[in-house]
Amino acid sequence: MVCGKCGTELLPGKPFCGRCGTRVDAAGMKTKKIKKASPIPGILAVLVVAVVAVLVIALSGADFTPFGKDCDTLVKDYLDCRYGGNRADVLEMRHDKVVSTYLKDAGMTEYEYRSVLTNEGSRMDAMYDLACGEGWTMSYTVRDQWNDTGKNLQDIQTIYEDSYGLSVDAVKNFEVEVKLTGPKCEKTITETIVLVKIDMFWYIA
Repeated sequence: MVCGKCGTELLPGKPFCGRCGTRVDAAGMKTKKIKKASPIPGILAVLVVAVVAVLVIALSGADFTPFGKDCDTLVKDYLDCRYGGNRADVLEMRHDKVVSTYLKDAGMTEYEYRSVLTNEGSRMDAMYDLACGEGWTMSYTVRDQWNDTGKNLQDIQTIYEDSYGLSVDAVKNFEVEVKLTGPKCEKTITETIVLVKIDMFWYIA
């Protein structure tokens, strides 16, 4: 409470204002209004931090996926999906426009395509069960990696521009040796995994 005459904060239990001497009564007292802090400055601060983080990634040339994973982790997650995991999870590793364009051309819903990939993965795993024995495990080694340049890069850029309306900034290749080790035998598979960089982020091609 404050004095109704001079606005000074009143001391509890005192009959007079300590500054102007005005007698304190119910009619003379006013409730001091406290301004609530606006949430806008806090929201703006969060947005500024987010923008700065994106700019830091862009200017530093760091290699990340939209989920904050680096290229090595993207390759690992991709192989985990292909060997023993759910192949449908690969869709999250590809650009949305690539996936949506494929679904439109194939006349499938995403649910239908996920089912196709999941069933395909189950068939492949069953084949590896027969070849290596049930309970096989997957490990891999990156034997080589390189960036496409010149005509190779231009060809992929043209395909993505014409087919998906996407601008590819760079292409990275990982040559991996996959080993499936089971009770019966060890099977070795060599494959090349291609990553494309679109709008600062890396995706499975």
